[in-house]
Amino acid sequence: MNHIISATVQSAILSATSNILAQVISAYNDDRPFTISLVPLLQFVLFTILATPPNCLWQEWLEDVFPGQTSEPVYALKSATDEQKKSGKGKSKVVSQTTKRLNVKNTIIKFVLDQTVGAAVNIAMFIGGIGTIKGRSSEEIMSSLKNDSFPFYMAGVKLWPIVSVLCFTLVPVNRRVVVGSIAGVLWNIFLSLQASK
Repeated sequence: MNHIISATVQSAILSATSNILAQVISAYNDDRPFTISLVPLLQFVLFTILATPPNCLWQEWLEDVFPGQTSEPVYALKSATDEQKKSGKGKSKVVSQTTKRLNVKNTIIKFVLDQTVGAAVNIAMFIGGIGTIKGRSSEEIMSSLKNDSFPFYMAGVKLWPIVSVLCFTLVPVNRRVVVGSIAGVLWNIFLSLQASK
């Protein structure tokens, strides 16, 4: 549980950073002086605080069901004992240690699930969550889900497949959400700009 709290705090800080950067970009694009707008900042951070724990649990579930690393035995030859020599048995193979190897099949399954089911749920959570936090009606949220989900997904395809492959192959499961948050600073700038519309 502590790692979920830690990931949530770290993700909230990164979310605040990306929202402030998005506000700086908006001010620059609109040719106006920059001042921090607290309402969208707090809305975005609140959404991150609510969305991070389910994402941590999702990553843990993927790893539990489809382990990315599998243990394989490493064999060594053991000299025969005097008794084994008398019975005609020579050296025997014994497991001296185990080594972990990337399970390619499980990694591909996790990648596909994360880029389809995970992406769809996260997009729906973002559109619905930000809409709810902003006080939008259910009709407005449903319309946004219908009209904006696919463009969000296509924008995400430019970043998240690379992040997923790196996370599933190199990053421990309890650090994946934070690594995703670090990579997602750019993505969150995009989301912040979308949420400000």
